[in-house]
Amino acid sequence: MSGCLLLVLLLASAGVRAQQGDAGGDWVEEIRFVGNDRTKPRILLQEMVIREGDPVDAEKIERSRQAIMDLGLFKSVEARLLPGQQGKILEIGVSEKIYIIPLPQLDRDADGEVSYGGRLTVDNLAGLNQRLRLTYEVLSGGFASDRTVQSADLSWSYPRVAGTDYGLGLGLKREVSPETTRDSLGEVVAEHDRVFNTFNVGLSRWLSREGPSQGWNIGLGGFWRYEVNDQQFGAPLDRPPEKAVGVSFAIRYTRVHDYLYSREGLEYGVVSDQGLVAMGSDTPYSRNQAYYRHFFPLGAIEQHRNLNVQLRFGGTGGSVPIDDFPYVLGGSRDLRGYDKDTIGGRSFFVVNLELLAPLWGYNPARGVVFADVGNAYEDNRLLDFSDLESSLGFGLRFKLKAFVDLQLRVDVSYAFGLDRRKVYFGSKNTF
Repeated sequence: MSGCLLLVLLLASAGVRAQQGDAGGDWVEEIRFVGNDRTKPRILLQEMVIREGDPVDAEKIERSRQAIMDLGLFKSVEARLLPGQQGKILEIGVSEKIYIIPLPQLDRDADGEVSYGGRLTVDNLAGLNQRLRLTYEVLSGGFASDRTVQSADLSWSYPRVAGTDYGLGLGLKREVSPETTRDSLGEVVAEHDRVFNTFNVGLSRWLSREGPSQGWNIGLGGFWRYEVNDQQFGAPLDRPPEKAVGVSFAIRYTRVHDYLYSREGLEYGVVSDQGLVAMGSDTPYSRNQAYYRHFFPLGAIEQHRNLNVQLRFGGTGGSVPIDDFPYVLGGSRDLRGYDKDTIGGRSFFVVNLELLAPLWGYNPARGVVFADVGNAYEDNRLLDFSDLESSLGFGLRFKLKAFVDLQLRVDVSYAFGLDRRKVYFGSKNTF
């Protein structure tokens, strides 16, 4: 009896396989990757919404192809269906970018502020979509007067640890800023270095699967910030070390698609830092901010014309140790035309608008017209929309498609509140 049952099961299984083959091979027999000399196959597979054994589905194949492209690691991603022994072979061909980018940094603005240093970025570390960034910068002149400020920071992120829905990240930063004390006659009586150290670590988790690295994401982390004054000569300062220690919470939504020269979609979220005396913070406090970004294509995607919008705002509660101002604006990333980090307060609001289009039909080079509006306020409960700084300008973006997230950027901005122009050079998107 058991032998008959076994025979029936074997015949039924053979019948199913025969039906799959007779159906014209309309199922995915194998998923194959080519061109991924460095990237591990599982990094690509975890982004896909179609699996081996699934029916051939053109929509799922395209969603999978675009999800791999959205990683930002490839110049191109192509999907092809090839004949298999019984079904179809889905071949995903990728063209990898250059993942190690050492860049010198040199900038001088109209006020004589000079910054120089270097940045090393390693994307797709170990072929696992990890990112390592090391930056060293020296700032002198301008608002820093005759001081020379040195800073070094290291950051690392692993968006999906071992193929799971969990991500890890950490950051380290050290900044040394010389300061002097003068008497009533202006003579230097003491010098000390203001040393600022920070450390943060975070764990995140994807909640939804609009493409495995799209949708809702939540994060929980901790931070430690410590400031001390290192006396060089003269009378010691009557200023004890300051500590800010606590936990961070974040919830984010992401649905942004990468088309190499342009983006489409939106992302928004809320990030909150909570300083806790129980963990060693000098004072309890909260620092909260929200952001919203939308990338609108104007016309067909392949035309790479965009209207990009960013909105950010935030406020603080309690007394934040260390920070003179919890929020600062000014510079190439928020209020262009204004000196870097010179507009400070306990709350802030800023909007950035950018209109981009290829020049002479050449997609890697796009012209941009932009407007920035915002301000920071001393009252943490206040966002005064009648008191705003603003700037207007134009610029150029040149995409270096062989590298991850790298483009040459030149902006010329006019600040209405200061009645002056400033020129900026960079290698990243504004947002």
